[in-house]
Amino acid sequence: MIGIIMNEDNLYVALVPETKRYSSMESKPLGKDQLIEVLLAHGCHQVDIADAFHALELGWEFREGVWRSPGANQ
Repeated sequence: MIGIIMNEDNLYVALVPETKRYSSMESKPLGKDQLIEVLLAHGCHQVDIADAFHALELGWEFREGVWRSPGANQ
């Protein structure tokens, strides 16, 4: 599962778990297109990337490695 956070400058940071499928990556704020290129280059699947951006657009928060709906306590 990929987490994406947008800052006030409309730049994005990705939180990618270290697993066999994804390699560890140093994440710095990037534009959307740049971040997508980096994630793809690190082996992230385009569906996972799209899902992460979609959740972000819906206002969901990525906390403790899980996407949570707005207002969710846990």
